[in-house]
Amino acid sequence: MTPAERYLATSYRPDCEYVDGELLQRNVGDFDHSRMQALTGKCLYRLERSHGFRVLFAVRIQINPQRYRVPDSACCKMRLIDSSFASRSSR
Repeated sequence: MTPAERYLATSYRPDCEYVDGELLQRNVGDFDHSRMQALTGKCLYRLERSHGFRVLFAVRIQINPQRYRVPDSACCKMRLIDSSFASRSSR
């Protein structure tokens, strides 16, 4: 078991998820997946200001104290960003 504090203080390449003390590898995708992610991000980026959200990629999101997920992409209302996202360790 890995403590959440250690997970948050460690940088993984590629990043992994943290679920109940276990580190889970993420599928980093392939060319088609990556391309779709880029196109989706471009479309969503254009809507950020008018809809009051931010588009983020591969950022650690705290689900609860023992669960951090790293989605391919996320849209989050700007007012929720500070409380929902975990800081990465310094590189």
